[in-house]
Amino acid sequence: MVDGGSGGDIDIPAFLISKHDANVIKSAMMNDGQSVQVSMSWILPSPDERVEYELWTVPSEHVSKEFQLSWKDVARFFGKHVYFS
Repeated sequence: MVDGGSGGDIDIPAFLISKHDANVIKSAMMNDGQSVQVSMSWILPSPDERVEYELWTVPSEHVSKEFQLSWKDVARFFGKHVYFS
């Protein structure tokens, strides 16, 4: 499809599933004529009830400097609920 200039704000979410699961869904839709509703969820290990995150950058990278400077104040707000490395 060609974007006529009005589709730049549209995001279509996507995720990968196994071929086996995809075949089950396709079979239900095509052969049985069923409506299919899919829900995605996952469990992340959280042994200490904190969110862990990392920031990867290099000293010569200037594009994210403004973000880094403003993020430090936001990161302090989370206190003991996050682990930054």
